[in-house]
Amino acid sequence: MRFSINLAMGSLIATLFAGPIAFSAVGLAMFVLVLPMAFIIDFFGAMLVGLCAFWLESTNGIALIYSRLMMLLGGLMVPLDVYPDSVQPILRALPFAAILHAPGRMLVAPSVGLFVQCLALQAVCLAVYGCAVFALHRYALRRVFVNGG
Repeated sequence: MRFSINLAMGSLIATLFAGPIAFSAVGLAMFVLVLPMAFIIDFFGAMLVGLCAFWLESTNGIALIYSRLMMLLGGLMVPLDVYPDSVQPILRALPFAAILHAPGRMLVAPSVGLFVQCLALQAVCLAVYGCAVFALHRYALRRVFVNGG
């Protein structure tokens, strides 16, 4: 629901400030293929934050840091192209770019090279985050003690 509202409002604001965006069928198809993986990677990131509740009383601080890192390093507040050339390759290799920057770029300025690069980065991020969630969940279950009937 939040994604739909953000997409509608963001499209309206972008159209007002930059004019109409020329969408293509190929770009929309690439976007639709990349978007579910971005949602899954973001879910795994949120799950890692949530699993920290086994050790912390409140995960609000970690969730806030995660969301701010997503905004700053994922290209939400400042496009990755604005950062210095020496920093851009590092930012493009982070999972935040696979969640935010690459799908958005795919919609606005699609290219086959970016699509392949995005899918590869998303596959790596999915594998790393998935293994981290699995391992942390298994480790967290050792801390659970169930008493009573």
